[in-house]
Amino acid sequence: MQKSTASTRHPSFFAGIAAEMARAGVVSALIGRLSNLRRRNKLVKLDQLEDRMLDDIGLTRLDLAWARQLPLSRNPLAALDEIACERGRERRRAAARALPGTRTPSISVVE
Repeated sequence: MQKSTASTRHPSFFAGIAAEMARAGVVSALIGRLSNLRRRNKLVKLDQLEDRMLDDIGLTRLDLAWARQLPLSRNPLAALDEIACERGRERRRAAARALPGTRTPSISVVE
C-alpha cells in the first residue's frame, strides 16, 4: 500500500508553502496600499473643484481633508463615495418631505 505523497513529504515542504502563502499575503497588502496611495493622489483633482461643484456631488473640503488622513489600508475614494451617497439619500428624503402632498414611506403593522 502506497502512502499519499503529502504524508511522505518533508516538513520543510509545508513550511515552504506556508512561507509562500505569507509572502503572497504581504505582497497583496502592499499592492493594496500602493493602490490606495495612488487613489489618494487623485484627491488633488477633487481639491481643484469649486465648493459649489463639491456640494453638487455631496462632498465638502473637510471630507477631502478627512480622506487624506485615512490609513493607507483604506481606499479614500470609496470612503468619499460612501459619504456622498449618504448625503444624496438624505437630500432626497428631505426633498420628498418638503413637497406638498407627498408622503414619506413608512412601515405599517397590520394586526
